[in-house]
Amino acid sequence: MFNASYRQLARAYVESEQKNAMLRSPPYLEGMIAATAWVIAGRPPGESEKPRYEAGTPELDAWLSGWERGKALEPGATDLRPANYI
Repeated sequence: MFNASYRQLARAYVESEQKNAMLRSPPYLEGMIAATAWVIAGRPPGESEKPRYEAGTPELDAWLSGWERGKALEPGATDLRPANYI
């Protein structure tokens, strides 16, 4: 998967967004963090994170909802990288 720094940036972004938003379940937040990291990384093909939950569970439904929310972010909305970040 892409650089772990993207996940750290995504976690910081999602946590800051949650301060003023409706509380979400841990699986939802995990999915949103995964998708946000993917967006920050420039949406690299074949690099997205896979959910760790079983099909048909509410946890998977929540993770996928979080993934869709994070994936839908505008590319510039999560540009938290410093100018010299690689």
